[in-house]
Amino acid sequence: QWTNQSVSSIDLRCQHNRNSSASYYECDITNSERLLSLLKDLKPDVVIHTASPTLSSETKVVKELFKKVNVDGTQSVVEACQKAGVKALVYTCSASVIS
Repeated sequence: QWTNQSVSSIDLRCQHNRNSSASYYECDITNSERLLSLLKDLKPDVVIHTASPTLSSETKVVKELFKKVNVDGTQSVVEACQKAGVKALVYTCSASVIS
């Protein structure tokens, strides 16, 4: 059975849509060491990974950024969750799909 004791958000920028009941931490998910350090400190049972860049008109930049975040960043999240003992990882293809 899951009981919610706290909600934390790890994001590239945490200035918007803040909730006073949550804690916020800034981190680039491609920074594996920082991400692992945060997860070890926070000790979450569940991680919900929705990170993805937004669309842009610069195709080359977009492809490189999408690979960095969606491939390399997701690999970093998976590995950090495994090393930090996270019990469950929920992955969506992109937060922009559900917003």
